Amino acid sequence: MRRIAVIFILMVLSPNGIGEEISDKALAIEYLQVSRLEPGINAMIDTYSLQLYGNMPEAERPQLKKFMQDVMGWDAIKDQLAELVVKLYTREELNAAIAFEKSRLGASISAKNEQFSKQFTELLSQNMQRFARSNDLSPAPAIKRD
Repeated sequence: MRRIAVIFILMVLSPNGIGEEISDKALAIEYLQVSRLEPGINAMIDTYSLQLYGNMPEAERPQLKKFMQDVMGWDAIKDQLAELVVKLYTREELNAAIAFEKSRLGASISAKNEQFSKQFTELLSQNMQRFARSNDLSPAPAIKRD
């Protein structure tokens, strides 16, 4: 039994296993970068921030923007996204996708996908606002208790 435990520990801690994990994460990050996900995330945050500002005092807006960056910004989620990519895609798929994204056609499609994503986010935000107005879902004023 002890021999099996030692073999298992050596397999888990072997340099090859660790090296592959680092390589996969680096490949996943490269995939996310060539997919231009970071600008898409930034555009989404900008759009949602503008929609959420509403009647918010100007002085409080930077706090909301910082909160959104801390929760859903590139630096906040890139490692989590890389983990998802590693779980979902094979190396072969990632290498093929990266090669495509780096091609002239792939770069063109990626730029248009970024525009599409921004416009899609704006549409969703407009639909949510329209729904809220038509269903009287505006926030109630705060009640101050003495």
